[in-house]
Parts: sequence; structure tokens; C-alpha cells
Amino acid sequence: PCVSVVVAVHNGQRYLEASLASILRQSFGDFELIVVDDGSTDRTLEILSRLSDADSRIQVIRQERRGQTASLIRAMRVARGAYLARQDADDLSRPERFERQLHYFDAHPSVGALGCAAEIIDDDGRAIGVVPMRHGIARVRQGLMTLKATMVHSSMMMRRAAYEAVGGYREAFCVSQDIDLWLRMAQRYDVDNVPERLVQWRVRRSGVYTS
Repeated sequence: PCVSVVVAVHNGQRYLEASLASILRQSFGDFELIVVDDGSTDRTLEILSRLSDADSRIQVIRQERRGQTASLIRAMRVARGAYLARQDADDLSRPERFERQLHYFDAHPSVGALGCAAEIIDDDGRAIGVVPMRHGIARVRQGLMTLKATMVHSSMMMRRAAYEAVGGYREAFCVSQDIDLWLRMAQRYDVDNVPERLVQWRVRRSGVYTS
């Protein structure tokens, strides 16, 4: 596959099917979808088993609870694509997301990681705001240097070679593992966002999956 999409989930039954459906409906179809079920105790595994039986692009990895960062590292190790894409199990991607990001990579060979703007949705899927995100290599780099919000983790796509060159996610970071990665990535590669709102980022009252 050209792209390996990596999802880590723990007890994600409420939003999981819709989230994965938004990946499976991408206009660019040459991808594998690797989902790590991180010790779920709800219907997550049942949902994943049904979906993987219906679509051969889905690979499910079941493990005891290890946390999000460890789950992402495990999925990245088995990923085969030249590009690595992230999505959280409660977020949604627009159908043109992968196509648009790959087109940008083709035109900008110095870029190692690429995100996009995002629409914020609540627990019930209602739009409640926008994350415009800086775009343009210089502006994104400045944002990273000043630790201002620069990337939505669930919107990111990376060149596999760049991810591996900087050492990938580090398990010591149970939170902010993405910021740690982008800072190291920016030392060796350009990092950018496309300005279009290609993802819907769910901000949940119950908090985030961190460990």
C-alpha cells in the first residue's frame, strides 16, 4: 500500500465505526488500515472483527492495555506504506483528505510531515468551532519553536522515511508524544499544514485517551 493508516483505540465503541468509515470512504484507496485494540472491554473488538471481515484493508492487532503511545509504536512497526497517516478513533476525515495530502507531498519533497486545518465537533458530532492551523513552512516552524498549537495529531500524514529517520514516537511520552515527534521532525525536515478543513476533531467532555 502507498499509505498505512494507524489508529489506536481503547473502549471506543461509540465513535469507532463512523471514524473508520470515514477512512474507508477516502477518494484515494491505496492504503492499509492498522487498528490496535488496546485492551478494550466494551464492544470495540466485536466492531473491529466485523469491519475487518468485510474489508481486507483492515488489520486488527489486539493487546493488553499498554497506552496510546505504545499502541502507536506497535502499529508503526508493522506498517508497510511509504506514507504513515494518523487518525484517532473518535475523529473523522473528509473523503478527499489523503488525496489532498499526497498531492501536497508530491509538490513539496522537503516536507516530512503534513497536517491540515480541522473543524471541532462535540460528543454528539455538532460543529462547535474551527482549528484554522498555521500553514506555510516558515509559519509552522515558528509555531513549533514557540510551542503554540501547530498540528492536530489526528490530521497528520508523514513520510515513512522521515518518521524512521528521527526515531518515531517515544514511549516515554505517554502524552504529547505527537509534539515531541514534530519537534524532532522539524530539525531535519520541513513540516506544514494544508489550509483546508479535512478532519473533524472531536473534543470530548470525558477527556482524552492517554494511557
